[in-house]
Amino acid sequence: MRFGSMGMRIAILAMAYGVALLVGICRAQDGATALLPGRQGEVYVGHRYYLTKGIGWGWIKKPKESWSRAKWVALKEQPDKGLVAPFRQLGARDADHMHEYELVGYFADYKAYDPKFNDLLPVFVILGYKPLGLAKKLDLKPGSRGQISEGTSTASSRADRPIIQQRGTSNDEDE
Repeated sequence: MRFGSMGMRIAILAMAYGVALLVGICRAQDGATALLPGRQGEVYVGHRYYLTKGIGWGWIKKPKESWSRAKWVALKEQPDKGLVAPFRQLGARDADHMHEYELVGYFADYKAYDPKFNDLLPVFVILGYKPLGLAKKLDLKPGSRGQISEGTSTASSRADRPIIQQRGTSNDEDE
């Protein structure tokens, strides 16, 4: 059987959807979601947004929250457990750009540095996912809202108090 470029992409996408369904996400007694015995996480909705540079994966929010509350995140994969970002099964980093997923996982207690935005991103540890399909573009910009900003510090500015003085001058008002 021979596939064209688009046909191969569709076949791979279908296989990825199939794998996600085979992995299965089941509900635990307490309402948490379990992927593997002893591995529990919460359910989130993720919107993939591909950038050519930077480590951000996309936005993640709770299912009933507005996208305005979503967090721009880095995704922590666990390849030794078969838990990788969805695009890895599609063969290209941008193959799932603008797709949404039901994600199962939790936020790590550490952050990841993204040099593109000079920012510390929350890290989402993925335990499983289910593709929801292609989605419309969100009215959000990549990067966190609490971004580290560059600029001139005024905390120790000496603009009005030069360090080096000319002979015979003083900054002291007493003299």
